Amino acid sequence: MLDAKEAIRRAWLRGRSSMSVRMSRKIAAFCRELADGSLETLAEQEGHGETFRRVRDGLRSDLPSDILETDLDALNLMCERVLGQGFLPADTRVARLPGHEAATGARLWNCPGGRCSGRGRVRPHQAPPICSISELPLVDTPLPTT
Repeated sequence: MLDAKEAIRRAWLRGRSSMSVRMSRKIAAFCRELADGSLETLAEQEGHGETFRRVRDGLRSDLPSDILETDLDALNLMCERVLGQGFLPADTRVARLPGHEAATGARLWNCPGGRCSGRGRVRPHQAPPICSISELPLVDTPLPTT
């Protein structure tokens, strides 16, 4: 059960602009930040270590997305306050990559847990990217045509 202060904080966070970013993009942005450990270090220094661990562990154990989203937004606000810039991407539409995917090598890489996805290129015979949460290879699929 949430106390009144926590309920107000979560309601306020839901009103922030980062809430318009799709959840899958938020998770992908968080996972990218796991690579060097700087987000975890900053969260610990700023008193948000528990929030960071709740998101990281929640992604591993299928924590309900509304709790994850609130915590991701809180971590992003912490970054905005301390660094002047958050880690979540802007909510924009992305144009398709030019050319035929066979020529560009572009693929859509999906989280093995089905939580996030992103575009990228992998050279022939190069190992696929790895999911930062599950440590399993990402699954590639063709880019959408629309």
